[in-house]
Amino acid sequence: MIFRPRIEHTGDYKVQVTVSDDNPTKKAQKTYTFYITVKAPPPPVPLSNPLAQYEIKDERYVNKELRAKIKTNSVSGLVKVLFNRDVVVPYGY
Repeated sequence: MIFRPRIEHTGDYKVQVTVSDDNPTKKAQKTYTFYITVKAPPPPVPLSNPLAQYEIKDERYVNKELRAKIKTNSVSGLVKVLFNRDVVVPYGY
């Protein structure tokens, strides 16, 4: 059974499934009943740029030669960034 509800299917549903064997002499069957509730998806969360506060506005402090790429990322959000050269990290950072 595949159930792929859409927004217009929101509501409660009673489902009955009857299973039976194919034994010709002593046929057995059983019916199972269960309920499915289809809920509307939550409204989308507007995206914002939480890093905007860290953007460098003064072009004198922007290094045009430094390049970076994401080397790996994990399901927990940990990202390893690979730079094309050594980066100076402020003391205590």
